[in-house]
Amino acid sequence: MGYGTYILMRAINSVAVIMIVMVISFIMFIGISDAQWMVQIKQGAAQECIQNPQVKNKTKCIEERVNAMMEALKIGRPWYERIGPILYKIIQFDFGYSWVLQSDWGTRKVSDIILSRVPRTILLFGTATIITILIGVYLGLKAAIKPGSFLDKFITVTGLIGWSFASWWVGMLMIYVFSFLLSRSVGFMVFPPGHMNSVPIPKDPIAYALDVAWHMVLPVTSMVLVAYGGWALITRNLVIGIMTEDYVMTARAKGLPERKILYGHVLRNAAPPIITMVVLALAGTFGGAIITEAVFSWPGMGQLYWNAVMNMDVPIIMGLLYISTILLVAAILIADILYGIFDPRVKVGV
Repeated sequence: MGYGTYILMRAINSVAVIMIVMVISFIMFIGISDAQWMVQIKQGAAQECIQNPQVKNKTKCIEERVNAMMEALKIGRPWYERIGPILYKIIQFDFGYSWVLQSDWGTRKVSDIILSRVPRTILLFGTATIITILIGVYLGLKAAIKPGSFLDKFITVTGLIGWSFASWWVGMLMIYVFSFLLSRSVGFMVFPPGHMNSVPIPKDPIAYALDVAWHMVLPVTSMVLVAYGGWALITRNLVIGIMTEDYVMTARAKGLPERKILYGHVLRNAAPPIITMVVLALAGTFGGAIITEAVFSWPGMGQLYWNAVMNMDVPIIMGLLYISTILLVAAILIADILYGIFDPRVKVGV
């Protein structure tokens, strides 16, 4: 099987995974969705029949209206009779309308609500992820060059300590120290404890950008402190393992400079797993961290997840699940493609 056929099969498998996830999600939430629809249908039917003076038998009117609406919406029917049209709409990114939440511009269309949150999550978590990758890979390389040195031990210990904490806990600690204690000591707000903007929102574009960056300091710092250690340790172990290979020893025996060996030989062979981690990490930025965004009151997709679950807003949950699944599966597919491009040793099995 050639490389092109392999990628085609992976793409087909990815589509199948997305469909399976959506079918399972539909089965899980169909009962809750029916219950919510029943409440709305009964309330609407009761209001319509009671306010109509021409209706003599209010109870019969309500029952007939409820049955008619249930038949029109196919509520109460088996899931396999209803899943086709619903999945067809979801594939087209038509998630319907939210039961509770709404977008910044007042609409309850699920796609608009999600679209209003995506840029904020990308801004916060994308920034934190890129900074984490750069710091982690750089420190991992520094530690791998001189294993057993003070720098290596320091990076390993601090990385493990940071990795053992949760970003939301570190975030709460930083809010307490830098937004409460420090601000009370100096008499003004050093760093805001949450939200994305000050009130009132600055109208000048430059002032607005600086205000958003000011609000990003604590959440970005908390995520970097927790995550950089994992990147540093993985990069360190990868590089140390590769530096013991025969071709590296041969390059050293030829008298090549250590810098050329590191960047020309070692990093080239360490690139595939690092690239895979980068792609998956960047894909994860779209989903955001539910608890982290809740701690900092950041109005992104993570907080949208939280609000949707707390209000059992099934259309929002289904939309977020679909988009998150697509991004994760697409990231894995891209990682597979890049693996074959950057590492010619990757062979496709029959």
